[in-house]
Amino acid sequence: FALAGVAGVLQSPLNKWAAGTCHLQDANENCDGGRWFAVSLIQTASLAVLVGFTVLDLRQKHSHPVPRKRTVSEVAPAPLPPRQPGPYGATAPKGRGGYETVPSINI
Repeated sequence: FALAGVAGVLQSPLNKWAAGTCHLQDANENCDGGRWFAVSLIQTASLAVLVGFTVLDLRQKHSHPVPRKRTVSEVAPAPLPPRQPGPYGATAPKGRGGYETVPSINI
């Protein structure tokens, strides 16, 4: 973006430098054709630099791939152990890894 800003500021002086004098004189007179070849070389070099930056960026992205996302089974905690029957009925998991006795009703 900075390069584009500098190029925009220098556009008018560059045009005056490269224009030559043929547009000011008759076609029969000897005139200066301008420096348009130099402008074309500058444009080609700028394009080559921009393409080079893109290629370097793509090479860096392919050499350091993005790590894959982990699945839920890899992230989730281990399941609680199965319920064990107690003296008064089944036991249910309690907060923080403890167990709580759940009374059973026999009808």
